[in-house]
Amino acid sequence: MRNHNNINFTAKHVYVAPANPAGKVLADALAANGAHVLGFVDNLKTGEHIVNDPKSLSPQDYIVVAEGPFQEAICNTLLTNGAQPSRLITAQQGYFSQYRYSWRVRLKNLYDAVSGLFLSSFINIVANLAPSRRVVYYTEDFIDNNTLVAWQYHSAVAPQTAILVAKDLSTITGNALPILSYETLSGKFALMRAKCVVIDHEYQGKLFDLVRARKPFVQMFHGLPYKFLAGNKHFKHINDRAFISSSDYFNEHIFPTMFGAERYLTLGYPRNDVFFQRPADRCWVNTPAAQKPQSIIAETGPLWVYMPTFRDNGSFEMPFSLAQMQTLCEQKQRSLILKFHPFVAKQVIQMFELTGIDDSVVALPGFPNIYLYPTRMNIYPWLADAELLITDYSSVAFDFLLADKPMVFFQYDYDTYYQNRGAFTVTTEDFAAGPIVKNQNELFTALAQLVSSGADTGKEKRSALLAKLKIRNELACPDIEALTREIQ
Repeated sequence: MRNHNNINFTAKHVYVAPANPAGKVLADALAANGAHVLGFVDNLKTGEHIVNDPKSLSPQDYIVVAEGPFQEAICNTLLTNGAQPSRLITAQQGYFSQYRYSWRVRLKNLYDAVSGLFLSSFINIVANLAPSRRVVYYTEDFIDNNTLVAWQYHSAVAPQTAILVAKDLSTITGNALPILSYETLSGKFALMRAKCVVIDHEYQGKLFDLVRARKPFVQMFHGLPYKFLAGNKHFKHINDRAFISSSDYFNEHIFPTMFGAERYLTLGYPRNDVFFQRPADRCWVNTPAAQKPQSIIAETGPLWVYMPTFRDNGSFEMPFSLAQMQTLCEQKQRSLILKFHPFVAKQVIQMFELTGIDDSVVALPGFPNIYLYPTRMNIYPWLADAELLITDYSSVAFDFLLADKPMVFFQYDYDTYYQNRGAFTVTTEDFAAGPIVKNQNELFTALAQLVSSGADTGKEKRSALLAKLKIRNELACPDIEALTREIQ
């Protein structure tokens, strides 16, 4: 890599930002060229060799920011958080340059600081003079399943005390309840006046952060992680009133190391209520309106569901032969539902030139037993009717323990994935309650055996994991709604 400013990193102490795949590639390149790479700077992640606060670095340490669409924003955040402008370097098309801390950026930061003080005072006035008794369920670009199901239940039992505030209202279908857009004044005022706020992701933003520091928050999060997560412990303004999960074990040993909260409560995840409900009682909002699982089962057979986790590098290649999978499904009279991350689903849609996939389960052309599930829709009401689950490292495996049905763990890239993500929260022994397969032949063999012999070899393991991890096996929504009533 070449330097615009004659920066020689040989034997220099260097940190790289951010701690993502591009940052890791950059760190390897710098180390190969003689730099002494000490770690990464990233305020959104935690882990070994990751620094959250740039003020803690030595004055001699450089921060090199990897090329990417958010490079400018990352540099600005680093400067706002105390990084030295003279030690901030950007990588761009094979060149290094010292970051230019322009007057435009300086004035913008000053404006943000002053406007933040005024906004903080305004929030205090609104919250004190016009407090609300409504619980705000808050989401941004995607209304995730835990928020969706909990809000729907709360609105059914106490409609005047719950409201959803969302940034993107187009991502939910089949809903008859009012939603406030965060982009409107009414949405912002609802957040400022809220009795408490319920979330299941970590969000950032000036108004949101100021409200987060003043209002009681309940963090439901979105699953028991097999992979270590950034959490929010490194954000000093966060100490939520309650953190909710489905496992006593995770609440005692894992989540307190990642998330700040007064209490860690095992109330369960709302999305998992489907495993204890009759089909008619499940929350079918944001599922394909014209289809139900039984229609697919009647057409091509019982459901297998493939739900892999997202790879950080964003790349995708189908890890098994669709033609061979189609043959197996035909032989065993089974249906395979593919539920991918939005980035992966987009590539599949382009690959097959699919249409109508936003709100319908669509068979892949040439593969009538293999279906793509709409990427932004809730699959859990369908998952409850699945015969088995195929996954890899996804937290859905912990959820599916409650279904007490077979699972196959397709970990074809274990070494690469482990290298990219680092240590896991639990051992594989405490995660994989079913056969682990490393290639497509092992996958097809395991699936065929499960159908042919009917031998559910993972049943005892599932029972043991439910007991060891102390996973709650009761409805979550009633207790979560009751918790919001108790919060003052």
